[in-house]
Amino acid sequence: MEGIERLLDRARQGNSEALSVLYHRFLPGIFGYMATRVPDRATAEDLTSDVFLQMVEGIAHLRAEDEAGFTAWLLRIARVAVASYYRKREQQPAHLSLPGQA
Repeated sequence: MEGIERLLDRARQGNSEALSVLYHRFLPGIFGYMATRVPDRATAEDLTSDVFLQMVEGIAHLRAEDEAGFTAWLLRIARVAVASYYRKREQQPAHLSLPGQA
């Protein structure tokens, strides 16, 4: 198995194979984090996808050199995604059904 340092170097250069390995290696942890913080699986899946999209878009600027730093970076992205989800949800008007209306 390739070391995380080498994977990060390759991913920073846009190597799709390295990005895929990082995705598959860290997907279970990020999805688990999301699944415990949002109300349903579909939302957890959507937010997890957002985290990995942001990973791909931002990895060229990542300074972390090891697994701990990379994990912390991904979790920071995940925390912001969850907070943003709840912030948007609070701003949406509540939909109430009136008696006799569908």
